[in-house]
Amino acid sequence: MSDSEMSDEEISDEEISDEEMYDEYESGEEAKAKQEFTIRHTFVKPLEMKKDDVITGNVENHFGIPWNLDLEYTEEDELTINLNCLQPDCASGWIIDACVI
Repeated sequence: MSDSEMSDEEISDEEISDEEMYDEYESGEEAKAKQEFTIRHTFVKPLEMKKDDVITGNVENHFGIPWNLDLEYTEEDELTINLNCLQPDCASGWIIDACVI
């Protein structure tokens, strides 16, 4: 049986690449609703942070919604970068695909 003859139920996740799954998910109305933005912040003196310190970036509005980045030095000696949606009543069903450069 060729790939074109297989139904969706007959194809396992292992036979579909991540890119194909993403493309399939984005088809139709969801692709039309896709919105993108870039948020950047330069954190000053992150190496001077102590455990549990948080440096918060400026709030930026994108698509009428406030966002910011923060840098946190955790108890586990890790630096984490967080993207925060500051809208109090964020709608469910959101998907945020982030790329940190």
